[in-house]
Amino acid sequence: MHRSISVMPPISKRSCEPMSVSPGLAAARSRESPTTRSIWIRGHSMKHESVKQASIPELAAAFEKAAELHGQASIEGKHRAANAQYANLSAAGRELRTRGEDGRSALTQLLRSSNPRVRLWAASHALDFAPELAEAELEHLAQGPAGLVRLDAEMTLSEWRAHTRSD
Repeated sequence: MHRSISVMPPISKRSCEPMSVSPGLAAARSRESPTTRSIWIRGHSMKHESVKQASIPELAAAFEKAAELHGQASIEGKHRAANAQYANLSAAGRELRTRGEDGRSALTQLLRSSNPRVRLWAASHALDFAPELAEAELEHLAQGPAGLVRLDAEMTLSEWRAHTRSD
């Protein structure tokens, strides 16, 4: 008997949203409309309208912090916290990409972070506008030690390459 295996993350019964989202899936979703209306900036949650008013350095810092917290929550199995941080980093990343060259530059600068989770998320968000840099970082992470970062980097590269071949 043949069984199919789903690569989708587990679904929360309450919200019908994925319990944790990998960067590969997140990169695909980042092109969709926002699913969140707040993000952490300046130490507190700001509504969607305030995200538009945040500076590029504030958005980059919020992205970096959310990527770190998402990784930690994922390791600890705290799906609600991971989902909240995914929403935060998605909102910050989406806004940075809309800010022109300065916003995109802030994302590519995060590829030099000392935290591999930050580099992973920054690379997944930079694939659309800096594919060479993003792919190089994802390849580097995919060669790293076994773990979630390596697996997510491998999956993100696989999905990206399948997507670019189909275009």
